[in-house]
Amino acid sequence: MSNIIIRTVKLAALALAATHVSACATILRTDSEKFTIESSPPGAEATTSLGVTCTTPCTFKAKRKDRFTVTVSKDGYEPVTAEVGRKLASGGGTTTFLGNAIAGGAIGVGVDFATGAPYDLYPNPLVITLKPLGQAAEPVAEAAPAEAPAASE
Repeated sequence: MSNIIIRTVKLAALALAATHVSACATILRTDSEKFTIESSPPGAEATTSLGVTCTTPCTFKAKRKDRFTVTVSKDGYEPVTAEVGRKLASGGGTTTFLGNAIAGGAIGVGVDFATGAPYDLYPNPLVITLKPLGQAAEPVAEAAPAEAPAASE
């Protein structure tokens, strides 16, 4: 074989290898996303197990692979704690992941799951409704007592 053919084959092999290594979902989807916390009423303090504290409504970046808790509190209201999880992204994330599995192989799939690229945080946005302290429970309508059947004489 001539040197030109050998060089061409080597260059093609190198290009193919570069494609496989770089075919990760993390290229198209970063390892983090914007996460939003909303509350009713607004202006509550939100504290996360990630160490982020903000006043609602607020948005911050969080890693897609992280699971965490959010506690929302405001003077005069009962605090609420909610869990944030992750789920496989619908549409683009899953398509990107499957494309990576075909093009990038096991290494690319491993990188994607290690970084959290194929996930979305859930629920996002997190919407919390605070209840006032000491709020009376909703009255429950009691059923009227059943009438006794008329006595037959």
